[in-house]
Amino acid sequence: MKTRQIAYTSALAALSVLILYLSFVMPTARIAAIALAGILPAILVVKYGISSGFVLYLVVSLLSLILLPNKSAAILYIVLFGHYPMIKSLIERIGRLWVEWILKLALFNMLATGLLLLAPGLLAGFVAFVDFSSFWLIIAAIYFIGNIVFIVYDIGFTGLIAVFINRIARWM
Repeated sequence: MKTRQIAYTSALAALSVLILYLSFVMPTARIAAIALAGILPAILVVKYGISSGFVLYLVVSLLSLILLPNKSAAILYIVLFGHYPMIKSLIERIGRLWVEWILKLALFNMLATGLLLLAPGLLAGFVAFVDFSSFWLIIAAIYFIGNIVFIVYDIGFTGLIAVFINRIARWM
């Protein structure tokens, strides 16, 4: 890595951890803050390539596990948001839109399932008020809404990357 690349990676790592910390301070904007931190690796992917994005992802993942008082933001960053710019870049090289969407949605659903199975505490407060007969209906609704939100996130993310490439990257 060159000096400038290390400086960008370090600055974006500090900013990402700060944003993840803000998700702890402002719980109403928690998911939005984590998603914002997950967008920052895209800057390095555009400027320096996928490997730089993965370096940022690993650094932020480790720092957030060490520094954040509430590890749930770190877990959501690690499992759902932090690696997505690099995965998105790799998937979108395929060039067939329908294949790309199938892969993206399959990845999202696989990660969401893993998250729900490995961290059932995420639903504990919500599911405590639900009887078992409607439990599966609620799980289906979570997946349905989650997929819609993911699609909107991906489309918005693509727009932000386009704005970055066309208007901001040349100034950096």
